[in-house]
Amino acid sequence: MNGVTCINRLALVTLASVLTVSCSGKTEDVRINLCREMTGRILDSMQPITWHSQETEIRKAGDAAIKLALSVTRENGDETRVTSACFFKHNLPEESALDHVNPLAAFSTVPYTMTIDGKTVPKDVFSQVLRDEQLEPFRNFAEKVRTEIENLKSR
Repeated sequence: MNGVTCINRLALVTLASVLTVSCSGKTEDVRINLCREMTGRILDSMQPITWHSQETEIRKAGDAAIKLALSVTRENGDETRVTSACFFKHNLPEESALDHVNPLAAFSTVPYTMTIDGKTVPKDVFSQVLRDEQLEPFRNFAEKVRTEIENLKSR
């Protein structure tokens, strides 16, 4: 394989990976998905998680809360109901037409705090879980590129 073909193939893999990372196909609001993913990370030892409901509470002057109801399995096998909530600060100084279509659009896409069963998640745990969740797509992308480079080298 010549150098140009190799570079073209790598460019295509990179583009496909970026599109996969940025266009996950999920249709729910990114805040809801992020809250669900962060909750899953925090309750990782209590798998499987069964999601029951979600509710969005918007307070225009303050923040928005994504509230999730779920069940987890404890170590002894018992299923327990749990609630989770992520809180997002209001970003925009004034309303826009988009706010009427998607009321969450006026709020940050990153929560500033989170609760599990009404108890605030400690700041260090919250920060680590948020960082891990934000970096995961880039780690997946880097792994795909690394794998493709190894495949190209072995040919």
